[in-house]
Amino acid sequence: MVPPMTPTTWADVKPGATLTVKHIHRKRPFKFLVERVEVPSARGGYAFLYGKRLRMDGTPSLVRSNECKGVRRELVHLGDVQELVKPPRSLNSDGRRARGTSNGNQRGGSAARRARKVWLLGHFGDGEKAECAFGCGSVVDLDTITVDRFPVPGCQGGTYARGNIRPACSACNSSRGAVLRRAQ
Repeated sequence: MVPPMTPTTWADVKPGATLTVKHIHRKRPFKFLVERVEVPSARGGYAFLYGKRLRMDGTPSLVRSNECKGVRRELVHLGDVQELVKPPRSLNSDGRRARGTSNGNQRGGSAARRARKVWLLGHFGDGEKAECAFGCGSVVDLDTITVDRFPVPGCQGGTYARGNIRPACSACNSSRGAVLRRAQ
């Protein structure tokens, strides 16, 4: 659990953070789950917060009819913020902080990645160009080719072995990855 703090600037407030706010005109404080912070330059110390209002126990409060899809806009002064709870960082299975999803160790160095692309162009094409393996009809070359792990995708433990890679255009590769991540 991330300990609460009092923010000193609006830059401390990131999306996913929870604020406890006490306005001078309201009897009780309220919590706010921040999705976006907009700091107008003409309003010293104030910011527009977009997100969801929460009850003090952390459950969502009722959405008013004039709120668009549950997103609420609040004008808040930095001095009214009593505490800030930053969003928890994602952790690996061993409990250490996650450092991104670059999978650099699996892909190998730049020479190995280039050799893999050259092999794909030779195996699935004429050595200089190949067609995207996912049926969109685009032709890729060494500059535009992306390597897609197929039939076993990376999110299911697929490796960059030659039997598990196919040439893909960047549009097909990124759309396939998004579909697979949503399905999990």
